[in-house]
Amino acid sequence: MEAERTYSGRPFYREHDLIPIPEDIPVLGVEKGGRGPGSDLALRNDRVVALVKVDYSTGQTRGWVEMNVVPEQRVLSYSLAD
Repeated sequence: MEAERTYSGRPFYREHDLIPIPEDIPVLGVEKGGRGPGSDLALRNDRVVALVKVDYSTGQTRGWVEMNVVPEQRVLSYSLAD
């Protein structure tokens, strides 16, 4: 689901569904069950893969988590933002 807010008729941000991360990732400061906005979904070999953004409390991007969402949730990879 995507909700859009506008300012003077122009979109200035979008809210995306939050996807829970199924395991701890200490490098990114993520605990099991932590949530991040899904920025991309893709179908790969009968699996749904999501790219989940992890932010600092300031809203700056901390990193990304690539994970399987369907049929099972598991982390495939992660990376720190530059």
